[in-house]
Amino acid sequence: MRITKFEKLHLAIQLLGASKSAAEIIHQLESERVEADPSNLVYGESGIYYISPEGVLVKVILHLTDYKLDHGGKSGNINKYINNDQFDSPQVLEDIHKYHLINCSTLQLAKSQGWRGRYSMSRRTDGSFFYRYLKNNKVFKEIDYQKLNICGNCLKEINTLTHPIKHTKNNFDPAYFFDNSLFDNQNINKDSSVQYSDSIPPNIYPKDWKEISKRYRENVGYQCEDFNCSHSDLSEPELRKYLDCHHKDRDKSNISAANLIALCVLCHSRQPQHNHMAGDPRVKEYKQILINRGIKLSH
Repeated sequence: MRITKFEKLHLAIQLLGASKSAAEIIHQLESERVEADPSNLVYGESGIYYISPEGVLVKVILHLTDYKLDHGGKSGNINKYINNDQFDSPQVLEDIHKYHLINCSTLQLAKSQGWRGRYSMSRRTDGSFFYRYLKNNKVFKEIDYQKLNICGNCLKEINTLTHPIKHTKNNFDPAYFFDNSLFDNQNINKDSSVQYSDSIPPNIYPKDWKEISKRYRENVGYQCEDFNCSHSDLSEPELRKYLDCHHKDRDKSNISAANLIALCVLCHSRQPQHNHMAGDPRVKEYKQILINRGIKLSH
């Protein structure tokens, strides 16, 4: 099922929490390895979601499955630890792939590069995952319960939600992410008559969002509406691509004019829970344009 079939997605949201297949999918994700198909993943502000062929939405953990022992590495050669079955040593955990809980800048980069690696998804909350170590493109070690650390960029985003509580890669518990209501999508209007599990539907843009966004930006004359903006006029044709349309309440389905605001990419990136925009090349490009024009940045 393609994620652009919104009529099926709407039906899935209506049935969510009452579907037997949802429980079956969660059980499978908790007990065995499931290879991730990027075309069946969607990304909400509070998690990564798998859409099953039946139209069921389930929040998942995503991680790269394979690690090449002969590719080098940030923290040096870890072969001696692997050879001695010291898979949970700090040196190994620092060097190998991390797991992902939200749509962080690392995942955005992976998507832009065409998902070159092999990803698996799971619902394991003990911090261990199916993992393989490769040498010369052949399986050297295969482990069913490899401990992994959380992605640093995911952790930064999560800490913005749990402020002032700060989690570290060493003390973060994946179960906390699935059990804590802070990571439910707060922008979904939940029907009180339905018992929702932690499989909360993602915050999805309407299918005609590009046209809505373009029309709104045109109506405000391509002006950034943040009062503290360094350069609010983006009406020049070459600057218009650096102006976004932002949802004030972060509910992407709420497209009322009162909920929308035009923001340049710099002001947009400073909105709460928008740290992921630091990896948007438009932010860097627009900042350099302003500097080249001698415009002093206000933030």
